[in-house]
Amino acid sequence: MATQRGLLSDRAYAKLKQAILMGTLTPGTPLVELDLAKRFGIGRTPIREAIRRLRDEGLVRLIRNKGAFVERMGLTDIEEALFLRELLEVAAVHRGIDLIPEERLKALDAAFERFAHMGDRFPADECLAEDVALHELIVNSARSPRLVKFHKQLADQIHRIRYFQAERMRASIPEHRAIIRALRKRNAAEAEWALRTHMEKIRENLYRNRHLL
Repeated sequence: MATQRGLLSDRAYAKLKQAILMGTLTPGTPLVELDLAKRFGIGRTPIREAIRRLRDEGLVRLIRNKGAFVERMGLTDIEEALFLRELLEVAAVHRGIDLIPEERLKALDAAFERFAHMGDRFPADECLAEDVALHELIVNSARSPRLVKFHKQLADQIHRIRYFQAERMRASIPEHRAIIRALRKRNAAEAEWALRTHMEKIRENLYRNRHLL
């Protein structure tokens, strides 16, 4: 019974989180347990547990006597999340650069090279997925479960700006390849510089599109 409840809770969490990250449930939307239970075909208790988990991850806000709402993130919030994400990734580079598999770096480099030569058929979503894979590879190399957990929470909070970050994916290809080159050389200082340069470009794009938040 406990196992079944856990599975339902995980299912509710996954569905609710996806709806928030994909923008189906927009910032400020009230999260009514009964409505969500009907929408996802899951009981209210797993929904309640999912809301609490997402609150702990910064994606949901609980307001006393009012209920739960999809968290709003303004420019300052996203700037802070980007700042912290950069710190974690730089720390991961210095801790785990020698542990990153060469074959994974080679495959990622080949993918970004392929994207660079694609014209009107440029697959922004596929390129964005490889972007995420590269950053996760860096973080996982640190062999620190806590670092991975904190980075994932920050990445999820930043996820809502990906819809306008996708517009610059083609321009970001040289940035990603610079990171990969430094990682393949096992040069932590160069990799840190490339990462910080990439993150600064993300911030610049955020400022240009802050009216969309």
